[in-house]
Amino acid sequence: MKKVKVILVALTLMLGTLFTTAATTTNELKTPFSAEIENLLDDNNLLLGVDVFATITFVVNTEGELVLLDVDTDNQLVKQLIKERLSYYKIKAKMQKGKEYKVPVRIVSEQ
Repeated sequence: MKKVKVILVALTLMLGTLFTTAATTTNELKTPFSAEIENLLDDNNLLLGVDVFATITFVVNTEGELVLLDVDTDNQLVKQLIKERLSYYKIKAKMQKGKEYKVPVRIVSEQ
């Protein structure tokens, strides 16, 4: 009987944690920088069929422009889109100049 109570308490804690985690939205975590990148990559007219993930490595130069060092993705169209839209874009968000950043990006397919 004691084991059943312990299992029920553990199950209740796991379910409570699951529901509180699911309630948080990604909008709460959005920074000015991520919102700016989202706007730049939003209207892309790509017909991908599936969501594509990429990791962008960049630095911000002394003029406040993004200097792309690497775009890690298997999809060449997405790689080209990211390079065209972000290379030497003058970022409005405050970023530390000269620091290397790695940002995960997801391009959502519109079906």
